[in-house]
Amino acid sequence: MCHHLAIWWNYIYEEIQCTSMDRRQFLTSVGAVITMSTAGCSSESATDSPNPDSTDDTEGPETTTEAIETSTQARSSTPVSDTNILIDDTIELSEGENSHADFSVSSPATVEYDFTVQDNIEIDFFVLSLGNFQRYRSGQSFTAIQAVDGSEAADNISISRGNYYVVLDHSDRGPTSPPGQFEKVSATVDATISYTI
Repeated sequence: MCHHLAIWWNYIYEEIQCTSMDRRQFLTSVGAVITMSTAGCSSESATDSPNPDSTDDTEGPETTTEAIETSTQARSSTPVSDTNILIDDTIELSEGENSHADFSVSSPATVEYDFTVQDNIEIDFFVLSLGNFQRYRSGQSFTAIQAVDGSEAADNISISRGNYYVVLDHSDRGPTSPPGQFEKVSATVDATISYTI
């Protein structure tokens, strides 16, 4: 502390009284006392404990925490169906005629059909592969994946991938033949046929 300066002054004063110190020695001693005292005060100031009320202006790195939102979309356990209409109309079939529609599927599918013939006239309905449809048209024997005869029917059938035809037949190519003997009788068919993947 700076009170050491007073002690040094007392010491020098006593030296001057007890010894024959000349002016140069006196000034040298005084300079040394001042230098040491100043250094002591500065050292003590530097080592003083910091004021607890002082504020540290040094800022540390700023940490930003962001909440990451996770979007969860609910998925249906039932796959979405894609229904395609093949025939949805009232069709007039003359005796010996047919109406058909072709389609292709790249995965298993279901064919649904619903038809009603006016005046209870019976017709044939076929689901055919491409090869069997060609045999059907050329008059050869053929094998149907599904064959229904009657004046009305409604059902569905599962098929694998491939090329297919659905046929509404009012000829003698299937189990049912047209009823006319002396005159041709047409068949009016209300039909809805589709497939679903």
